[in-house]
Amino acid sequence: MLWQEHLCNYIRRFGYCGAFRFRLLNFFYRLSQEHSRDAEYDFILPYLAAVKNKYKIRVIDVGASHSLFVYELLSRGYITYGTDQRPYQERIRKGIKYIQCDIDKFPIGDIGRFDFVTCVSVIEHVGMSEYGDPLDIDGDSHMIKAIAEMLKKGGILLLTCPVKEWTGRGVIFTKNKTICRGYSYLDIEKITKEYFVIVRHEVRRGQNCLALVRK
Repeated sequence: MLWQEHLCNYIRRFGYCGAFRFRLLNFFYRLSQEHSRDAEYDFILPYLAAVKNKYKIRVIDVGASHSLFVYELLSRGYITYGTDQRPYQERIRKGIKYIQCDIDKFPIGDIGRFDFVTCVSVIEHVGMSEYGDPLDIDGDSHMIKAIAEMLKKGGILLLTCPVKEWTGRGVIFTKNKTICRGYSYLDIEKITKEYFVIVRHEVRRGQNCLALVRK
């Protein structure tokens, strides 16, 4: 698996042809059969069919600093944003707007709300201090509230996070040197029900994959 991880890291930092690199990386994830990411994107992408720019559909990827997904979104014709508390991993392509900030400080008043928010395997890490964020046991709940503020009424959140069985426990566990929470469906419902209606939920390769509509 080590050579695959090195290859994936190389692809992520190549510097250009972003949408192609995203698809290539996803292809290698699919070949490995040990990584969940391709299953998560296979759930999300049908909601994000290619559009013409005239429709002006706005999408933002939350937790985007080490993801190539923003390039895929741009290639599909969306007005594309990314945000994370960390800087983007490379010099980002013109046409993608990247906002480096804590999620609860996102400047909605200046930027406006979105039609879609994507959040791929992020909430389980928020508040765990692994990536320099402050320790916050309710960090995932606070992120959901902030995401709700980012969305238009009726907007869609496409969310993935690990099931409890994948992490090994129900709360916090170290897997592959990554600190994360695990979630049951009821856990997710608890932290989202104030702001969202869950319209679809599947478990794919150890990951909860959900589509939620902003109330």
